[in-house]
Amino acid sequence: MCRHQIVCMAAFICSLAFPALCIAQNNSGVSVLVRQQRSSAGEVVYHYTVVNRDKRKIVAIDIGRDEEHDRSELTELPIGWTFDEGLPATSATSPPGWEVMLITNEESQYFDIEWRTGDATAIPRGGKKTGYSVILSKPHPQYMNSHFTVFFSDATTATGTLRAEQTHPAKH
Repeated sequence: MCRHQIVCMAAFICSLAFPALCIAQNNSGVSVLVRQQRSSAGEVVYHYTVVNRDKRKIVAIDIGRDEEHDRSELTELPIGWTFDEGLPATSATSPPGWEVMLITNEESQYFDIEWRTGDATAIPRGGKKTGYSVILSKPHPQYMNSHFTVFFSDATTATGTLRAEQTHPAKH
């Protein structure tokens, strides 16, 4: 059984015991903001910022994952990903203490990108963390407007929709 299935099974078991706590659509107090940037090499970099206003610690973030409807939403692979080699370090970044991986789905073209950490580097209540990014060869709207799912330290989840990061023009 893969790690993603174990997390899903834990969420399912939780939903049987505590259905109101397990999956919340946009009322968990968690936001994931995204901005798109062109690199000097012409690649497209998607940067994500996670803002936690929930009382629980966040230990994992999936981009392109709608846990509420049990589906992945991404189809454009990051640069250099292969089934055998996985996601190269040059295709994604993580904050210190976090690891990133691409989660495939059996017999499906859809996947999601997941960042995971231990409790020591989890995002606490009131916390905000940057440093999550994915690099593609061309723009792809799913990385800007898909769903996200966060996993809390108590094995519950919350799903929401990515929001564009508001950039403020420089004041003169």
